[in-house]
Amino acid sequence: MDKITLSIGTGGEEMTQFLQKTVFPILEESISGDAALVNHTAFTIDSFVAEPPFFPGGSIGTLAVSGTVNDLVAAGAKPSALALSLILEEGLDMEVVRRILQDAKETAKLAQIKIVTGDTKVVQKGAADKVFVTTSGIGQKVLDFESPAPGDAVVVTGDIARHGATMLLASKKFELESQLTSDCEPLCWLIDVLKPFEGFLKWMRDPTRGGVGTILHEFCSQFSLGVRLFQKQIPIMPEVKGICELLGLEPLHLASEGRMVIVISPDKAHEFLESLKPFAPNASVIGEVVDDHKTLTQVVDGYETYVPPLTGEILPRIC
Repeated sequence: MDKITLSIGTGGEEMTQFLQKTVFPILEESISGDAALVNHTAFTIDSFVAEPPFFPGGSIGTLAVSGTVNDLVAAGAKPSALALSLILEEGLDMEVVRRILQDAKETAKLAQIKIVTGDTKVVQKGAADKVFVTTSGIGQKVLDFESPAPGDAVVVTGDIARHGATMLLASKKFELESQLTSDCEPLCWLIDVLKPFEGFLKWMRDPTRGGVGTILHEFCSQFSLGVRLFQKQIPIMPEVKGICELLGLEPLHLASEGRMVIVISPDKAHEFLESLKPFAPNASVIGEVVDDHKTLTQVVDGYETYVPPLTGEILPRIC
């Protein structure tokens, strides 16, 4: 890989290769996944380049705060403060900036967290595409995870792929009409729901770029275990399913920006779903951890098939 390509930014196989061959060899000692733990404090940073910056259900401001909060939650931390940085293109309407900041403020309020510092840079017209946002966040580590084992249940907190499908339609690259809205939201409530299950929690990630499929491939690689999904148990809105069928896309590869995938001991899965219901009524056990293979598969109509990792660029900029 001699040049940066757009496919690196999709979160799929090309991103994995970029990290393994370019980033980790240079910064290996300081890289720790989506969030690092520094003296019991979780720290994370993320950049957002959504196109369009406003979409049904939110904006790049909503996305930036939600994404950073959810990365901290996925690390088992209770978010406590955020920083927000803007890179603005010369000539951008000031009202666009105000709307983005207002959305960021309202989302932070919903997450019971404050934006405490930030930075702004302006570049010449044509040197950026409207606005890029970077957020970083800290939180206190309050949850620990046990080692995953065969038989563990794989839970998702709601319907998947809705943000990715919404951004596809909002990009206006396809002549499709829809009332679909993004699932983008901060999962600040989840830590309190999870706390009684500490000791049974094994792993947790938010399925943003690359979707549920990508993070579960990462799980398989990290722990040398497999995951078997059951298609009928995966919650997908009919409209999202229809869009994917029409465009030839795999819902497991589309982003969700307000969902969490959690691996938990099987004997606690039902109780955990009941605890989720007041906040996430569509939460579901979608699969199980296995050791008869070391990759991601899906059972469809009784047949088990391999789910390949995401490759190439299939989406507009979504997060």
